[in-house]
Amino acid sequence: MIGRDGTSSRVRRHGVLGALLACFAGCSSEYYRKDADTEVYTIVKEKQADALGEAPAFSLDDFGGTPAATGEVLLLDMHECQRLAATHSRSFQSERESLYLSALSLTGDRHAYAPQLFARIAGSLRGNKEQSSGAVDSSGGIRKAWLWGLSSTVSIANTLLRSFTSNPQDVAASTISVAITQPLLRGFGPDIAGERLTQSERNVVYAVRSFEYARRTLAVDISQAYLRALQLYDSVKNAEANLTSTRTNFDRIAAQAEWGRVPLFQLDQAKTSVLSAEESVNRSRTSLKDGLDSLKLALGLPIEQQIELDTSELALLTAMDVSELGLDSEEAIQIALNCRLDLLNRRDGLADAQRTVVIAEDQLRAQLDVSGRISIPTPDQREAQRPGYFRTERFTYDAGVDLDLPLDRKNERNTYRRALIDLERTRRNLVDAEERIRREVAVAYRTVDRAYRSYQIELASRDVARTRVESTQELIKWGRVETRDLLEALDADLRANNAVTAALIEFRVAYLEFLYAIGILHVDDEGAYIDLAREEGDATSEG
Repeated sequence: MIGRDGTSSRVRRHGVLGALLACFAGCSSEYYRKDADTEVYTIVKEKQADALGEAPAFSLDDFGGTPAATGEVLLLDMHECQRLAATHSRSFQSERESLYLSALSLTGDRHAYAPQLFARIAGSLRGNKEQSSGAVDSSGGIRKAWLWGLSSTVSIANTLLRSFTSNPQDVAASTISVAITQPLLRGFGPDIAGERLTQSERNVVYAVRSFEYARRTLAVDISQAYLRALQLYDSVKNAEANLTSTRTNFDRIAAQAEWGRVPLFQLDQAKTSVLSAEESVNRSRTSLKDGLDSLKLALGLPIEQQIELDTSELALLTAMDVSELGLDSEEAIQIALNCRLDLLNRRDGLADAQRTVVIAEDQLRAQLDVSGRISIPTPDQREAQRPGYFRTERFTYDAGVDLDLPLDRKNERNTYRRALIDLERTRRNLVDAEERIRREVAVAYRTVDRAYRSYQIELASRDVARTRVESTQELIKWGRVETRDLLEALDADLRANNAVTAALIEFRVAYLEFLYAIGILHVDDEGAYIDLAREEGDATSEG
């Protein structure tokens, strides 16, 4: 049999069969993984733009795992350390996954309110010695839930029955149906029926803020670890310089002792000072190795990987301006109350708790649902031989009302009372969070102020120590001071140099903690990178 378009029915049957086989086979698991990623990353970017005003790069594939140790020594600056931590930190990957899973849940909740196709085919055989029959039932259609509570379904069902006897017969029937259900009291309206989607949308916003907060936390932690490691490098350098000076002075004192100009006990004091300087170098080097191992753990690098830090950055930090904050404590607190992402989440959580009370209160009402259904079948035996052939004038319908009176609402009552208590608890927790942030900012402000003043004091102390060394070295040539005076001056100079570096690092660390506390850190796409120079300029303009 040839159709009007010249295509045989066999070809058409083969096409239908191919389509069915494709549906049975489904898509590959890799396709579904990529499809989920595409939808999730789109949602994340959308929510980042809404919540943050920008959309930093985000992907689960940014995690590089724990890299294998190389035979080379890695030379790292602060930027590279932060990039490595963002790539290899295992705890930071958990933060990525939390954001991803939140957005993944949203895809399901959005889908619940989108048109959904369904299809089903079932076959059966039955019979005895005399006769047997087979049936194929198929149905398909589309269903949709609406945000105001309405649920609707449009479907078509087909039944094909074949009798395997000496006089085989085929019977086919089809029905097309449209059904709706609409609540009028409990569960009515977008604020109630769409709450699940509303909360899911808000949860992604919270997750975006939490992830950004985690990025800033990682940036601060790695920056602090890097700065403290730089301090250890400087301690080693100072200890080695002190050892060199101590040995030089020992040689000078030994020469003077040989000529009888210096008592032998002063030579012993100089020798003891050399041994003490050697031990100081040994301790400093060991502390540096321990600090680098701790840094490698924070970066997600294997412990056997050898690293070195770019110590030239310490000179850059020293050259940067160290100044007082350009704003007072109360101004800093107001910035924090406006900018802290964790506080914004808590404030939005209060709105969530208020909606939960409204929904719980709605559940106390009576439930009144109206429903309707229209069906158009293939009506009689003659026309039943033509499945899919419908006579609209032979439709049937039914309508109904379902009223559930609020005679037993004990569980709903308990849920409502629990929601009221949770709302009050959320209010108290918000006040507590605001007060805690006020205290954090005040403490961070005072810490920066103290670190600034300590740095100025240590600079002055170092100048005094240097002058003391120079004058003592000059006086000892003329025998006006004892060896012990020079040794004490050298030791004081070493401590002063270490104290200046420590005070500088403490100031930088305190400044980062302050910016973190008021919520204005800048973190880029490439791995939570903080530019200290930019941060200081922005903090001044913010004030």
